[in-house]
Amino acid sequence: MLLAVISTFIAFLPSLQNGFTNWDDNLYVTENPMLFQWSVANLKAIFSQPIAGNYHPITMLSLFLNYQLSGADAFGYHLVNLLLHVLNVGLVFYFVWLLSKGKKWVAFVAAILFGIHPMHVESVAWIAERKDVLYAFFFLLGLISYLQYRVKREQGLYGWTFLWFLLSVLSKPAAVVFPVVLMLLDYWRYQQSSSDKKRWNWQKIITPKIPFFIVSLIMGIVTIYTQSPKAIGAIDTFTFFQKIVYVSYGFVMYVVKALLPFKLSAFYPYPNSATSLPTIFQIMPIAASVLIAGIWYSWRYTKVVALGMAFFIINILLVLQVLTVGSAIMADRYTYIPYIGIFIILGYGFDRLMQTRTKTIAAIIATLYIVVLSALTFERTKIWKNDEVIWTDAIQKYPHSVVALNNRGAYFNELEKLDKALTDFNKALELNPKYFDALIGRGNLYRKIGEFDKSLADSQLAISINAKDERPYINIGGVYFQQQEYSKSLEATEKALSINPDNADAVLNKAILLSIEQNFQASIPFFTQHIQLRPSDAKAYLYRGIAYQNLQQNQAALQDFNRTLQLSPQNGQAYIKRSESYLKMGNKAQALQDAQKAKSLGFNVSQEYLQSLQ
Repeated sequence: MLLAVISTFIAFLPSLQNGFTNWDDNLYVTENPMLFQWSVANLKAIFSQPIAGNYHPITMLSLFLNYQLSGADAFGYHLVNLLLHVLNVGLVFYFVWLLSKGKKWVAFVAAILFGIHPMHVESVAWIAERKDVLYAFFFLLGLISYLQYRVKREQGLYGWTFLWFLLSVLSKPAAVVFPVVLMLLDYWRYQQSSSDKKRWNWQKIITPKIPFFIVSLIMGIVTIYTQSPKAIGAIDTFTFFQKIVYVSYGFVMYVVKALLPFKLSAFYPYPNSATSLPTIFQIMPIAASVLIAGIWYSWRYTKVVALGMAFFIINILLVLQVLTVGSAIMADRYTYIPYIGIFIILGYGFDRLMQTRTKTIAAIIATLYIVVLSALTFERTKIWKNDEVIWTDAIQKYPHSVVALNNRGAYFNELEKLDKALTDFNKALELNPKYFDALIGRGNLYRKIGEFDKSLADSQLAISINAKDERPYINIGGVYFQQQEYSKSLEATEKALSINPDNADAVLNKAILLSIEQNFQASIPFFTQHIQLRPSDAKAYLYRGIAYQNLQQNQAALQDFNRTLQLSPQNGQAYIKRSESYLKMGNKAQALQDAQKAKSLGFNVSQEYLQSLQ
């Protein structure tokens, strides 16, 4: 087990150098006001509000605690993800060891493959996937305590099993299959029994699982309610034949990538609907049928293949796009728990080979395979360094991926690499002219470069697609603001706030517009709200300080200017504004020092003002 743990830690070391992404990390951490400070209100929100269409309060609680220790430093989050993954490797070893009744080779192979497999990089190296490593941690503890309960029949172990399940399902709803997995474990142990006295009794098997099924049902309803309609597609999104094809494709490719993890991507788009299905998709129902037939046929020779695949299928079934969820046909992260079933099969196969004359050859081949997988994982973790690397990798593998093009465009837009951003947005909208997020991004970009008519056109088209999203109205408000049509800008901003009162950009825009109207007293609560939503935004402190300064509240203004300079030490405007506050408070020496600092930073400071301070 120690070798599996050490190998896993080394394979994932590059993840500790990675940062945040613009793919949900902002929603979960960097722009999530629930995490920013200890308060009863925030703790209540964690347990009562879904995030990004998901209800997983234990995951959010872990991120909340992480933020208290790490703040906005990505290293702390990556470290916790990696440590949880390493712990899960140990739990997989112990679980398989118990399930196989002490077969160490089976447990070792399952554990090390679980630890170093490239398909698991997404679950570990992506901060927003804390839910994967956390739910798996509790899920595995629950399976272990249940196997112990099956042997010892102690009610305390049954209670622990239920507790671990509850924590798991509150970390990620994927754990709703837990009671079905328990029934599979019952049948697995039944097949291992050599005693004819042991009989399968459905009543005794199902009755203890009833509380688990009740929790799963409740959580399933909550999940459907929170995800629909944003994440869950309409029933008629695809034809019946397309559904069969896509489900078959996911099923077969997950199995194939378990053995040969090639062409991995952060995003796997559906094939282009404007053309006929590629041949690889058309043959997938046949491939899936052959695979299932092979599993069925294996039963006459060994039960392990069928039972291991049953573990895989039970855990992967909900994400095989039987019900369309999201815009990806498959995802690496969905394999985190399911692959344990396949790794158990490989472990049993290796265990048998180690009992034959070919054990030396088998050990050499297995070692080379593990080394190759470890190297692939080591390199794959580097792909998650930042958004440019992630989405460039995805675009190289799937050039028609609208999501990848848009996400890279958004990253370039944020970095003010506007030519590159425009190229990506244009390409995304060529592939899908009504892709909402790309319209938002390009509209924002057009506003930045002063192409106001194009910005308004993109924003209006976005509104026609989804009038319940505040972002197009924020773009429109920004256009009118730059054109100095402040009443129209305020109207669009008010519309955005009516849709989402907690949108930080809209809140800040409202505060600035009130300040322009000289309504400084009314602007301060909005500046304060924005700061609560984005506590590291230096300009919000600066603007609120200016508002306080205009209200002759110089001590409050001084505090905000100090905070601005803590966050942005090279901000010349903050120095000159703080200089003005010091002057009004009679501290000419400090006022002069700040004015000189502002001038040294290139800020335009009049000679008359400097002379008045000497």
